[in-house]
Amino acid sequence: MTNEDYLVGMNLLNVAIQTQVQLATIRNILCPCYTQLTESQQIEFDKEIMELKEKYSKIYEQKREEEYQKWSAYYDRKIKELYGEGGKYAKYEPTKD
Repeated sequence: MTNEDYLVGMNLLNVAIQTQVQLATIRNILCPCYTQLTESQQIEFDKEIMELKEKYSKIYEQKREEEYQKWSAYYDRKIKELYGEGGKYAKYEPTKD
């Protein structure tokens, strides 16, 4: 096993632990009586929580991508205004060292 394989494995383990910690926190907040549920109810509860988490994660990523596109278009426009033909720095020549 290489160091890289070890680091990847440890990273995956860390993600799994963090997911379980988050799930336990959610259980404590939403359902303080979680331990009193039957095993099938616990499984169903966990499944619903994971589905909600995935749904909101997808929404977050979509919003993040939309925000990135908005700012990317803004900066592209600013760069064209400053450095494009007829822009403030259109004929700017960098100094040679």
